[in-house]
Order: sequence, then structure tokens, then C-alpha cells
Amino acid sequence: LSLSHCPLVADVSALGTVHTLRISEMDVADASALGTVHTLDLFRVHELADVSALASVHTLQLDASSLDEVSALAAVHTLELCELRLRDVSALGTVHTLRIFGAPLVREVSALARVHSLELCNLPLVEDVSALATVRSLSLVSLPALADVSALGAVRRLRLQELPLVCDVSRLGSVHELDLCRLPLLEEVSALRTVHRLRLRSLPAVEDLSALGTVHT
Repeated sequence: LSLSHCPLVADVSALGTVHTLRISEMDVADASALGTVHTLDLFRVHELADVSALASVHTLQLDASSLDEVSALAAVHTLELCELRLRDVSALGTVHTLRIFGAPLVREVSALARVHSLELCNLPLVEDVSALATVRSLSLVSLPALADVSALGAVRRLRLQELPLVCDVSRLGSVHELDLCRLPLLEEVSALRTVHRLRLRSLPAVEDLSALGTVHT
């Protein structure tokens, strides 16, 4: 069920038995009855201040600018957070699959080291990701303060995109699947010859690819 731009709908309490529910561009002040929904997408919902009742949702996508506290969602299996006023994400280290898009106040992400699959996008204050070496699948996009990715060699699948300060990937040769895109300072990629699957895009300073003949894909 998908509800979008329904200004006269004020009560969604009867929708707790729906398996997959998307609510978009609506005023939802009380989501307490939606904790039994399997897959829930709350996109640009207004007035939502408490998400503690959503702790049992399996897959949750949340875009609510009014929220600054989501620690109650630590038991959600797959969680996507967009454009929230978050400062602290340390409680989310138990989430299996976590995506955070647009969290301008988040600085510390070391507590997310136990997440299985992690995507961080548009987090301007994040400088240190060394603790994320234990994440199995990691995507880092638009982190303008991040310069050092040398600790991430143990990540199985790694995506680095739009990282303007990253200039050295020499310690990423043990990554199984590596995707590098829009790293303007990166010049040398010869150390990546041991990567199993390698994707290189928009790397204007890279001139020599001769060492990559041993890459599988």
C-alpha cells in the first residue's frame, strides 16, 4: 500500500496489518500502530517525533527532518535514514544493513563496525573510518573531510566515491571487490593488481593502468 499527498488522512493506526507500506509527504505524528508492518517507508513525513514503536519493523526507510533520535531502531534488520538531524548513531551498530544519507551533524561512526553492510553518503564531518575495517560491504560517498582509507583493506566489497581528499589506495589490494569513482587526487593504482573485481571511473589523475593486467574482472 502506498499513500502519498493525502492531506485529509490524519490517522494511520489501522494500517498495522499491511505487509509493505509507503507513506509519503504526509503529516504523521503518531506511528505507534505501524510497528507490525514488515517493510515500511516513511518519506518526508512531518511531525513524527517518536519512532520507538517501529523497533520491530524488518525493513525501514525513514526520511523525517523532525527526528534527531533513532536509538530505538537498533533491532531493525535493514534501516535507511535520510536527511535527519542526527548527531549520534552509536546505537545502530547492531543493524544488519544500514544506509545513512545526509546527516550533516554526525561526526563519529566507529560504533558501526559490526554492521554487515554499510553505506554512508553526504556526511561532511566524518574524518575517521578506520574502525569500519570489519564491515563486509562498505560504501563511502561524498565524505569531503575523509582523507585516509588505508585501514579498509579487509573489507570484502568497498565503494569509494566523491572523496576529494583521498589520494592513496595502496593498502586496498586485498579488497575482493573495489569500486573507485571521482577521486580527483588519486594518481597511482598499481597496488590494486591483486583485487579480484575492480571498477575505476572518473579518476582524472590516473594515467598508468599497465599493472592491472592480473585483475580478474
